[in-house]
Amino acid sequence: MVSSCESRLRQLANRQKEVVVMKMQEIKEIAIKLGLKTVKLNKGELIRAIQSEEGNIPCFGIGKATERCQAKCLWREDCK
Repeated sequence: MVSSCESRLRQLANRQKEVVVMKMQEIKEIAIKLGLKTVKLNKGELIRAIQSEEGNIPCFGIGKATERCQAKCLWREDCK
C-alpha cells in the first residue's frame, strides 16, 4: 500500500523527470499529515522522522545512501 506522501513524491518525480529536491514547507506538510511535530527540526531530522513514521530506515543525510538506503527510497536523490 502506497502512502499519500509517497504518492505525492512520485507525482512530483514523474512530472519533473529529474532530481526532486523538496522545499522545507512541502516536507513539513507531509510530516503534519503523518501527525508529526515540525517545530525546531531541520530538514534532515524531519525527513528521518517521516521515514521512521512510515516504517522505513531513518537514514536520510547520514552519508550512507548507497550502503543503508532502500533502493526505492523516495528521498534518495536528495540524500547526501
